[in-house]
Formats: sequence, C-alpha cells, structure tokens
Amino acid sequence: MCKINVVLNRVMLGNRELGWEVWNGKEIEEYTSKQLESIIKAGKDKVCGLKLGGDGELEMDYEGFYTTNLMEHRHIGNYKAMNAESHINMNYVCVGSAENNGKKVYNCISNKFEQAEFSEEDIKSYIRLGVLGGGAKLDGDKVVVASLELPKKEETKAQEKPEVKSEEKPEVKPEVKTEQSKNQSVPETPDKSDKADGEKKPEKATKAETSKKPEKKVQPAGNNKATAKK
Repeated sequence: MCKINVVLNRVMLGNRELGWEVWNGKEIEEYTSKQLESIIKAGKDKVCGLKLGGDGELEMDYEGFYTTNLMEHRHIGNYKAMNAESHINMNYVCVGSAENNGKKVYNCISNKFEQAEFSEEDIKSYIRLGVLGGGAKLDGDKVVVASLELPKKEETKAQEKPEVKSEEKPEVKPEVKTEQSKNQSVPETPDKSDKADGEKKPEKATKAETSKKPEKKVQPAGNNKATAKK
C-alpha cells in the first residue's frame, strides 16, 4: 500500500510560498513544492490534490482527485481560497466513505485539521456550495469518491512477452491407395534393359560358324580310277 498524501493548505509568508501542509492519514506533514514534485515524478505515491501542469509547475488536480479548491494559510488563523471565485475560509477534503448504522457516511478533513463525518445529503450540499474542495464529486445525483492511491499500472508490452508459438507442421498422413488409384498408377519408365532389347545389335558369328571351312566336292569313284590308269 502506498503512502497517503492529502494536500490541505498552501503555506505562505506574505506573497511568498513556503510549502504545503499534507495529511498522511495520522498527522500533518510539511513539504516544499520541490519535494512534492519529486514524489509525483517518482510515481510511487499519490499526491492527492496536486499534479504537475504542462509547464512543470504544481496545480490543482481535478481529473485525479476532483480538486476544485485548496486553502492558503497566510497568517495565524488567516486562510484564503486558492480558487479566486471562492470566498470561503473553511474547506473540506473527502478522504473516504464507510457504513455507520446501516447508512453511508463520508470521512472528511478540513484545512484546520478537523476530522468529520458527513451524511450523503450533507456531502452533496457541500459539493454544490463549494465547501468540499476535493476528494469527491457528483455524477448526476450520485457521489463519487476519489481514490487515495495511484491507479494500478497496466503491465507493459515488455513485461507481457507474447508466447512464441512453434509452427505446428501439419501431420502428413499416409495416402491410402484405393483400387481406382491403383489402376491409375503412374506409368512405369522403360528400363534400360528394355531399350537394349529394342535396339538389338547384330549378333556376332559364333566360333562354330567361323570355323566351318568350305566343303570340298567329292568326285565319283569311277573317275578317280580312270585318272589313276593314265
């Protein structure tokens, strides 16, 4: 839980600013403007009632704490509203709500450090009259109480590292060949051996055929005898 810092008064010496009176939930503490600026910039604790403006200077925080007015403590017992349109010398800041005897009450603290509880009807009247300078606002007829803590920071993209999902490869299922697919099979490529059979080279003559000599014609035996007598 962060520390409570509810700004009640701006402490002045004449027209010169000295610092700020801040309620921490138990007692009053005093801070300089630089100290409050450092707390706001650090972002760890909320400074209820003030924020840093565009020029880096402290200004009333309506968006974060519904602050419409704060008091300047100028002298002993001398208070003046920071809102030029207000002429009050007593200002309350709402610091929470609770149930009391079945009824909702609103806890407030004044610029003179008085702690008080107001009913819902009273708090609505104080908001309309400008007596309640911060901590609550009217939304239609409903009282909205501001938080005393910083809003929860959303996790940054750096912290939210997206899970790297591995690409799931689709499962390759074995093809189940049907009878039709079997019949429509890819035509087989002719083997080289078939090519060799198709392109038949002239067969070489066998040894038996080459060894055959031309047959000699045998003359009849009668002729041989005649040639022998001569």
